Amino acid sequence: GGQRYPQGGAIGYIGYEAGRYVEPTWRPLASFLPDWRLVFYEQLVRQSDAELPLGDHAAPETIEVPCSAGERAAHEAGVSKLLGYIAAGDIYQANLTHQFEVPAHHTPLALYQRLRSFGPAPQSALLQWDDLAVISNSPETFLTLHNGRLTATPIKGTAPRGLDAKSDVTA
Repeated sequence: GGQRYPQGGAIGYIGYEAGRYVEPTWRPLASFLPDWRLVFYEQLVRQSDAELPLGDHAAPETIEVPCSAGERAAHEAGVSKLLGYIAAGDIYQANLTHQFEVPAHHTPLALYQRLRSFGPAPQSALLQWDDLAVISNSPETFLTLHNGRLTATPIKGTAPRGLDAKSDVTA
């Protein structure tokens, strides 16, 4: 089962920390995760939730509340710094992330199923390797390649344009 993509492609992630390779002056927080992990395939198959082999990986009824992995004061300082950049006109958008940790008493597949039970998003994914799992449940289609045309459709920081500068302000 599943929808086949005979052209193949890449599956994986590129972390925010990889930004240091594009912007050398940027110093991200230390992370135990690889900056990126991509796997290239000759053919991809997309499966629906109904086709996922659950086996003994039933979704847990409850999940512990995550604990913040950072200090509140450090996060607030980051917000203040970004507001300064915006006021200076250096940036118009930022994505200040915050890491949370939770003990893993369940398999990544079980946690993914539980997350999807709260509200499935069209761009959800479970990526699992021997040493790492990434669970995503995003409504955002960041990039799409169709018939040789690459389209970017991010949600963050976007708004429809008006017909002129005045209507841009009110859009």
